Amino acid sequence: MAKICSNAELDARFIKATKKFRLVDAEEFLNSGANIDAVDRKGMTALIYAARGGNLRVVQFLVELGAALDVQDHAGYTAAMYSAYHRRPKVAEYLAHSGANLILKNNRGQNAYDIAMGKGYKDVATIFPEIDLTADLKRGTDALSRLRRGIRPSRINAT
Repeated sequence: MAKICSNAELDARFIKATKKFRLVDAEEFLNSGANIDAVDRKGMTALIYAARGGNLRVVQFLVELGAALDVQDHAGYTAAMYSAYHRRPKVAEYLAHSGANLILKNNRGQNAYDIAMGKGYKDVATIFPEIDLTADLKRGTDALSRLRRGIRPSRINAT
């Protein structure tokens, strides 16, 4: 590995290595001080690129090393949302089981479930819980604690 002058350059090389699924290089950059949660000019992290690309091995590598699951890029998308958008069911399932925040919404007001359903990817949508916070709030229930216990909030709006 060539000598790196700045952390920004090191971070950029780390992201590039993960985008190309070069885990040995990515690990070297991390050992040299790259930030596992570094973002590029689009606000995207290595984990977001790995999820978007559907490479479960890279996603697992990054999550096991402590990558933040819920970083949102400039459009508000998380790794879980990209796995839904690009129909990556294995990645989506891994991220959901690893504790990704499935309540987060992008700049268009969509969560991962909404994105998958909007694309017609029911196989991916079934991985994510259906969330209607309005209905849960009207009933006085805490949607986040229900999700953590594995209970899916209702999609039926309470009136």
